[in-house]
Amino acid sequence: MSHTLLLELINLAYSNSLKTCFQEFNTRIHKGERIGIIGPNGCGKSTLLKLLLGRLEPNHGTILKMPKLSFGYLPQNTVAEENRYVFDVASEYTLDVLDDLKKLEEITSSFTKENTVIYEQLLDRLTDQDGFSVPAFLDSLLDRFNLLNFKNKPVSNLSGGQRMQLNLVRLLSTKPDILLLDEPTNHLDQINRRILMDFLMNWKGATLVVSHDVDLLNQFAATIWSFEEDKIVAFKGNYESYQIYKRQENQKILHKLEDLKNHKKKITNSIQDENHRAAQSRKANEGENDRNLKGAMKLKGSATIGKNTKNLNQQKDIILKELSNIRLLEGLKPRFTVINQSKHSLAISITEGKAGYGSEWILKDLNIQIYQGERIAIRGPNGCGKSTLFKAILQRSEVRIEGSWFLPQRHLLGYLDQHYSTLCPQETVMQSIQKIKPTWNDPEVRKHLNDFLFRKNEEISVRTSCLSGGEKARLCLAQIAALSPSVLLLDEITNNLDFEAREHLIQVLNAYKGTLIAISHDDIFLNKINIPRHISLSLGS
Repeated sequence: MSHTLLLELINLAYSNSLKTCFQEFNTRIHKGERIGIIGPNGCGKSTLLKLLLGRLEPNHGTILKMPKLSFGYLPQNTVAEENRYVFDVASEYTLDVLDDLKKLEEITSSFTKENTVIYEQLLDRLTDQDGFSVPAFLDSLLDRFNLLNFKNKPVSNLSGGQRMQLNLVRLLSTKPDILLLDEPTNHLDQINRRILMDFLMNWKGATLVVSHDVDLLNQFAATIWSFEEDKIVAFKGNYESYQIYKRQENQKILHKLEDLKNHKKKITNSIQDENHRAAQSRKANEGENDRNLKGAMKLKGSATIGKNTKNLNQQKDIILKELSNIRLLEGLKPRFTVINQSKHSLAISITEGKAGYGSEWILKDLNIQIYQGERIAIRGPNGCGKSTLFKAILQRSEVRIEGSWFLPQRHLLGYLDQHYSTLCPQETVMQSIQKIKPTWNDPEVRKHLNDFLFRKNEEISVRTSCLSGGEKARLCLAQIAALSPSVLLLDEITNNLDFEAREHLIQVLNAYKGTLIAISHDDIFLNKINIPRHISLSLGS
């Protein structure tokens, strides 16, 4: 890593009307640094990137930047316009240079004495900007991300993952000093994930990545910035090393608390023994001497109790403050009532199947058999038709199918996607369960929501549009548990989930006993929910 200092944060703090995101953050960013930024949804990770870009102003502190420092920023869910051509999007930030190259070519082809001044100006400008290398550099970027063959085609020809890569090419075309990437692996298939990972590992500038992608954070990050309560903790190492460190620190704090309890118990026993001895002395002595002894012992005992209690309380306050920074995952208690069916009976059978839209077939020659209780992952590159297959199974009206399709009845299918499309933004948390279980009374609905950590009145009366991503995921899971479908379809549901919400998701899915079919590029997640079988689709299948 280079020691060239690019940026320094001094006592940086930011808060809004709802909360303090962080305060007193001090750090330096050097050329070549690879930083992973983690924390719960809504904690301020994307806000931090906007502060670095200058799109927001900090409440306190200073951001010092080297002269002419340039950023490349890729926000979440950036969409390239479908009606534009791939090269037009890729070259958008270098249009001035390309225009100068075109003018220079025109002047050179019909050079006159009158054009000398303009020619020299263009030449100087292009030399200063290293403009002559831009066309080849753009082609090399498109080639690196497997987009060169699409150079002169509409963006509409690209898959969602390819469009994300195109947006990355556009911002890389300016050769920024610092890359700021917000959840860059969302929507990427395994091939494009590997392309992105290889690129980031070889990028010479500094890179800051907001991500919940464990694989990315382990392979790419050399430093972790973790949002914890109202501060940002910087740790040298990857995510796995950081997790080991946190577990060790948490254990130390828990041991301190246990030692404190034992110490308190010893002091309490000592005070009780002292009081017992005082009582025995009072029985053995009578008269004035006894009264004097009783008073002295009482004063001594009170002073001892007061001193020890004060010390214990001070120690306890310190340890409890440390303990408050530990995010202990509270478990969900899902209760499914999936109808037991024979493991040997078919849940879904497709023979010589086709699926598509209008006159276009996205999927052809499908032959899939899935049995009751199986756990299946649907794999394949972006654009191969995974989501189209799900829409066909869900019997969506916009999808046309041919061939032999044996599918469950629609009410026996459950569906959960990354956009939480089963939630109505105008409904409250309570109403989202009441609408699917109208026979449940209010106490039954509240008990069910309680199992998914919606407990307080303000938590169940809030509109779903106001929930965080993790809360929306929990509520969708609560809906699924209430319906207990015999077949559950999961479409890229780990995108945008923080680590806590992800663990909650894993808990619920491991408790589900029906047939589970998941579209996911997240191998770690698939392993944790015990998916042994993969069905692969290919482009043009």
